[in-house]
Amino acid sequence: MVLSVVHVVSPQPRGDTGGAQLHVADLAAAQVGVGTVTPRVVELGAKGYAASLAALGVDAVTLDRPYAVEAVRRLSGLLACGPVDLVHSHGYDADFLAGLAGLAGRSRPAWVATVHGFVTAGVVSRAKTAANRRLLRHGPAAVIA
Repeated sequence: MVLSVVHVVSPQPRGDTGGAQLHVADLAAAQVGVGTVTPRVVELGAKGYAASLAALGVDAVTLDRPYAVEAVRRLSGLLACGPVDLVHSHGYDADFLAGLAGLAGRSRPAWVATVHGFVTAGVVSRAKTAANRRLLRHGPAAVIA
């Protein structure tokens, strides 16, 4: 049996690649190497990230503007296209996108979120952290921290 996993990852605030993106790249590459997991990465606009994933043999899709209705539609469409067993979100924007795509409260595909840290400096970051904590209590089937 081959498990189909969709990783959703958001870039650093400047659109650069950071620790969560490196973690997802390593994880997805290892999953490709195992052969029993087929990963796909949906990334939210980190510069050059999709190309670096392709070099590792990992299928990647870039969604610009993670809060746009079109991004939600595209993620929902990707999840509806084929058998997806697990959605694994990484980061605030990725968690919000997964929630907006209707994964909260559904059993298929299962949704797991990894918290790569909470930021509490600044009003916007505190608001996003509070919203994310609330979403994580009620949305995904599991939270990894």
